[in-house]
Amino acid sequence: MSLRHPLILALLLAAACSGGDDGSSSDLTGDDDDDVTGLTPWSEVVTTQEDQCCRTVQPQFEWSPVVDHEGLPATWVMPDDPVGALVVFHGTNGIIETVQQVEYIELYNLLVPRGIGIVLTVSEDRDAKQWDTAPLPDNVDFPRVQSLLGRIADETAFTPDLPLVGLGFSQGCSMVDLLADQGPDAGVNAVGMVFHNCGQGGPRDQPALFVDAENDGASSRMASLASDHPDGTLLSGTEVPLHPNRFAKLISFSPEDSVGIFDELVGLEVVDTDGLRTVDFGSDPEAVMEGIENALRVRYAADVVQQLRVVWALHRISAQNKLDEAAWIEAQIRGSR
Repeated sequence: MSLRHPLILALLLAAACSGGDDGSSSDLTGDDDDDVTGLTPWSEVVTTQEDQCCRTVQPQFEWSPVVDHEGLPATWVMPDDPVGALVVFHGTNGIIETVQQVEYIELYNLLVPRGIGIVLTVSEDRDAKQWDTAPLPDNVDFPRVQSLLGRIADETAFTPDLPLVGLGFSQGCSMVDLLADQGPDAGVNAVGMVFHNCGQGGPRDQPALFVDAENDGASSRMASLASDHPDGTLLSGTEVPLHPNRFAKLISFSPEDSVGIFDELVGLEVVDTDGLRTVDFGSDPEAVMEGIENALRVRYAADVVQQLRVVWALHRISAQNKLDEAAWIEAQIRGSR
């Protein structure tokens, strides 16, 4: 997705209806930890508007200013009394704004009020924009992430001994694996792994959450990894109909804009009037998505197609299972204390 036009930075800080359905809870949210007195039980958390889709929602927290940390950008949000933190690793071609897109914000909005900080930075490689896959001590990214955690500890209430969960999308899963596998020996209190849309399995002595997408090529591999892992959990993302107001979750579009875009997609025979996909992916879904983007006559067509990728459960992060994902992350962090 293009991140270059001026308004995209604003839409990255907005979120509303979930990546697929309404983000309703399942078994992962059924048990409430005795250690979360005063917090709303997960089974009672309301995550999306129930009367309509989709209204723009701003982040329920404030990011730190983006800082230059050892030559690369970083930012974070840290509660006043943190219980742990989530370290997020972008995929190929990622930048800071990639992991501030609306689907990520929806997850962060659930975690920050419950005492869980969010830490973001980028890979050393700014050409392919990929994380180093070498093990320690040769990995160039890990020491910088670790020193960033030290910096955050100096500037906030975070302490280096607090538990961490790593979350990676696609190529970023390699850093989640490294954080869990070698981080503890390097002094990092890693307690869980979240893998989105990738083929990484991580060490078998740490709990792992695998979040797939129905039409992503990695989905069958992820199901197998989750099944084989002794403490693995699978959350499956599914394709859902496109709602006429879907694009109004982005600050770039009003509800009226969204309906107009929906009507154009119907006219292009991309979806039918019920929002069901009518275009066939064939053997190259990305080529199909590029064709749709080129055919659209709307502003910010790349952002429209990004939302189609999410709704159609392609190779993108979705907030469809955000409630279960947030509950799982909190359980690992609080359960280790």
